[in-house]
Amino acid sequence: MRFPRNYWNLLFPYLDKHMAPVFAMLDLKTCNYSDFWFQQYDHLDTHAWHRHNRCFYSNVYYLELPGDGSKTIFKNPFNSEEIIYPDVKEGDILTFPSIIEHCSPPNASTDRKTIISFNID
Repeated sequence: MRFPRNYWNLLFPYLDKHMAPVFAMLDLKTCNYSDFWFQQYDHLDTHAWHRHNRCFYSNVYYLELPGDGSKTIFKNPFNSEEIIYPDVKEGDILTFPSIIEHCSPPNASTDRKTIISFNID
């Protein structure tokens, strides 16, 4: 069952403008947005380690990110024991190769965290 995703219609016109320099930096001549969704995390909510298949890059837009809210973390693809902690804040879009294993640790904040994610292929 598919649900309407009205938030995408609001975000999309701004997203293209924001992502254009990212596409240029990644030398992507053409690309498609695919698989977009949102997630909300209450206190201690988490998302387990995973990868995104059948796409090139994944993105996380931090719509709501309390100061003590959890941020996406990554396993170094060359040393899975090393964890990478990106420096992101509310309003940022984090773009990364979709094959890199990542997760959202438990949300330490008592405030809600909201992200919109989308893939690029």
